[in-house]
Amino acid sequence: MQRGSRNPEGMCRLCLQVGQLQRSHLLPAAVYRRLDPGNNRHVVVTNSKCYNTSRQVTAHLLCRSCEQRLNRKGEQWVLKNGFRGQGNFPLQSTLQRSPIKGRTSSGEFFAGAGLPGVDMDQLCYFGASVFWRASTHRWPDSNYIDLGHKYVEEFRRFLNGEAGFPANAVLVIYICDAGKTKEAAIFPFGGRVRKGSFHEYRLILPGMLFILAVGQRIPGHLKLLCSAHSTERLIFLSSRVQELQTFELRDLLADNEMAGTLALSGFPTRKL
Repeated sequence: MQRGSRNPEGMCRLCLQVGQLQRSHLLPAAVYRRLDPGNNRHVVVTNSKCYNTSRQVTAHLLCRSCEQRLNRKGEQWVLKNGFRGQGNFPLQSTLQRSPIKGRTSSGEFFAGAGLPGVDMDQLCYFGASVFWRASTHRWPDSNYIDLGHKYVEEFRRFLNGEAGFPANAVLVIYICDAGKTKEAAIFPFGGRVRKGSFHEYRLILPGMLFILAVGQRIPGHLKLLCSAHSTERLIFLSSRVQELQTFELRDLLADNEMAGTLALSGFPTRKL
């Protein structure tokens, strides 16, 4: 560590250059603030414990230049256009007044390519960056996901501007269709699909769901929905976001007595 500096020197996980490492977030700091804007505190719920804290999950991971890159190419746009509080969700509002491309059991879908007010490149970059960060480091109080060395490297090259979105990867993006958004965030989780030959991971932010599948045998119907590879860059407006949030939180809270106590005492319960 250089004298007078709080940031250690090391190899940046993204550009692979040696330099001062910044305190990187797994989820953007603004997400935490929006979970409980009054106190800047949140309740962390894991499989084994539950506690109220203002601490954010960080690690010395990236250099300053790469931090700025992730912010410029994804985070900034998503934070500006994603959920900003009840009644203030620009991306949802944009989709609600846009022409529908079609409907599936998962909800309405839109051709994001060329849709005014929707930047699919920024959305895909942001989603990919969080999944990559979750896999390239073991973060405290989060489920470690393992994309495998092959895909960690392919996503690193994509995020660093060295290659396109990985060929054997599918990213599907859902935006909440409800009038009131559940204010919960869930770190990336998932693994091998049961009876499947590929892996699937999920990331939930308030009003947004990112699903990432990787593998050489991803089903064809899933590939058609890809926000990165499909010709029209599909994006969904769906109830699936809220449904999955509710399911995952209930699963954790059912066996966690402390979580119930905190919820009853008025603390906002968030799975982070």
